[in-house]
Amino acid sequence: MDTEHQLTCLLSEFGAEEDVGIGLNRKFKKFSERDRAGFAHLRPHLVGARKNATAMAAAESRVQSLTGTLEGTQAGLAVVDASGRVIWATPPVKRWLEFYFPNSRPPADRLPEAIERWLQAQLTALKQGAPLAKPPVAFAVHQQRSTLTARFYPVPDGGARLVFSEQCEVLPADRAREPGLTAREAEVLHWISEGKSNPEIAMLLRISPRTVHKHVEHILAKLGVETRMAAVRQVTDA
Repeated sequence: MDTEHQLTCLLSEFGAEEDVGIGLNRKFKKFSERDRAGFAHLRPHLVGARKNATAMAAAESRVQSLTGTLEGTQAGLAVVDASGRVIWATPPVKRWLEFYFPNSRPPADRLPEAIERWLQAQLTALKQGAPLAKPPVAFAVHQQRSTLTARFYPVPDGGARLVFSEQCEVLPADRAREPGLTAREAEVLHWISEGKSNPEIAMLLRISPRTVHKHVEHILAKLGVETRMAAVRQVTDA
């Protein structure tokens, strides 16, 4: 490495499967006690930064996994705090809100007014300690032969998770041939309109989930749409 002097700092904990650290190399000038003291002072901050980065990477992986699972089951998730502010939402939720509320322009961290009123009623009941003998009434909005539904699930910190799902008018398999889809793609689109997920369609058609995923990609490309339900709507309205 063409170096004569090295100052190292171990960032991994004792007993870890692999050692992770930082090394500073010099060829001519030795490291002083001041250099060592400075590195020792920085070490706790570097260790903390590495732990934060590891935790964030793990959280991002869980979020991506959850997002993929929800999209596969034609569902979406939004997390709101105790005031109703949207902390996080999956991409389908954002697309659905734009489609079902085309004239609504709420701030990025708020929901359309109609959903906001429904949400605030649920949060108020939660703050007042109203007993929930049965699940809260779901919110539903209709648009072009399809329905978007939101369900409220409280969490301990006073906020809630909102689970969104979309249901379109059931599409007969023969109708799906009109846009020029293959017979198999028509079958897949029919089962999508029935609310089936990719794994469920795979079982019904006795093919692999990966094959179903490819069929869905081809359907979206042929119809020029971005989502499964948009494909169903387009064929239903044709």
